[in-house]
Amino acid sequence: MSIVKKVMNTRKFFLLITLALLFIPLHAQWFIGGKLGLNASTMNLPGEGKNPSYNNIGINGGLASEYQFNQYFSLLSELLYMKQGFSDKIIEYETPSDSKSLKFNMYFHCLEIPILVKFKHKTGLNLQVGPQIGLLLKQNMELEGETQIQSEEKCPVNLSMVVGIGYDTAYNLSFDLRYQLGLTSMFKESNGFQCRSFYFGVGYRFRL
Repeated sequence: MSIVKKVMNTRKFFLLITLALLFIPLHAQWFIGGKLGLNASTMNLPGEGKNPSYNNIGINGGLASEYQFNQYFSLLSELLYMKQGFSDKIIEYETPSDSKSLKFNMYFHCLEIPILVKFKHKTGLNLQVGPQIGLLLKQNMELEGETQIQSEEKCPVNLSMVVGIGYDTAYNLSFDLRYQLGLTSMFKESNGFQCRSFYFGVGYRFRL
C-alpha cells in the first residue's frame, strides 16, 4: 500500500510542476555577442605560506551566447581567452650572509569555457553561478624579466567554480564582475596551484 501511495504522490508532484510551467510565460530566445575585459589573478600555493596578492593583471575576451528561457532565467556560455598567473619574490643566497630578492612572474594563457546559470531581475541586474572549464594553451615564467624554461608537467585541463554579478542595459550592452575559484591544480604532479581570479568584462550582444 505504501508503494501505491508513493507512486500517487510522485504523479501529483510532476503534475504540479507541469501546471506551474504552463502558467509561467516563456519567452525563449537566443542572444550572441562578444566581450572584452581585465582580470586580477593570483595562485593558491601549496604549503602554509602566504599566497601572493591579486597584483597580476591580465586581459580576457571572446565570444558569448545566452539562451533566455524567460525574463528571469537564462543559461550563459562563453569562450574566453584569459591570461592569468601570479607575481612573487624569491630569495637567492650567494653566501650564508649575503642574499638578494628576485621578482618572478608566472603566466598561464588559457581558453576558458564558463557555463553559468543567470538569474535576472527586471531592472537588468543579475546573478551568475556555475562551473568553468579551462584549457591551458601556454605557460611561461619570467625571472627578473627573463623567460625561464618550465620542466614541471602542466595539467592541460582544469576546473573552476564561478560566481558573479552583472547588469544588462536596454542598449544590448552588458557588464559583469566575477570571481573564479580554481578547484584543480595547474600542474599534474603538484597539489595546490589553483587559480584565483577576479575578472570584469564589457560585452555587446544581439538577438537572433
